[in-house]
Amino acid sequence: MNIYEKMLKVTEAVQNIEKKGHNSFSNYDYVRAVDVIAGVQKELVSNKIYLTISEKHAIFTEEAREKGGFNHYTDLGCIAKFINAEKPDEFIEVEYNARASDTGDKDIYKAKTNGLKYLLTQQFMLVTDVLIDAEDNKYDTHNEAEKPKEEAKKEEKPKDKKNTKEEIATKIQVDKIDKLVKAKDNPTQVMDRIMTEYNVGVYNELTKKKADEVIARLEKKAK
Repeated sequence: MNIYEKMLKVTEAVQNIEKKGHNSFSNYDYVRAVDVIAGVQKELVSNKIYLTISEKHAIFTEEAREKGGFNHYTDLGCIAKFINAEKPDEFIEVEYNARASDTGDKDIYKAKTNGLKYLLTQQFMLVTDVLIDAEDNKYDTHNEAEKPKEEAKKEEKPKDKKNTKEEIATKIQVDKIDKLVKAKDNPTQVMDRIMTEYNVGVYNELTKKKADEVIARLEKKAK
């Protein structure tokens, strides 16, 4: 098999990773990073695909906290290379970014772990969590079967035939989210919750609509 056929086999095999994590912030279950990595690793080995990760850049910054100490941030730019071990000249390269923060020294490890999780999630099209809409408290999931029975009974709305491609969050929205998160007493935990709930590695991967939801929720909790 060529590298593309092998990648398809991995994609088919890793769709049923169990959701062992639970987010108490928004009360939903999700697939943990360790389960994504372990599940995909098994299939990569089985299909004789070797994965290498190289860093294009690593940016480290810090910001003083009002209550003392610092918030440490790591921004990574990485290249993942999926190599056909049986034909090493066949490979697929994927570039991705990752960001994480910590009040101690774990920001770089969080960035590496979260970045790898979202790389594998997107590359192999995993359904990793159930999202909750902050405005109407309805479930937003890729799997219709996971919606509560009460939701399934409601009258379905007609589908909009217009172009539904959503725009990416603006720099103003991203900067505002970053500012609101940094103002929290526990910015690292808040950021991790946002990343996990909205299935993104960095704020600028949010859509405009989701960015507005995040801002509204952060501002509401600040009052």
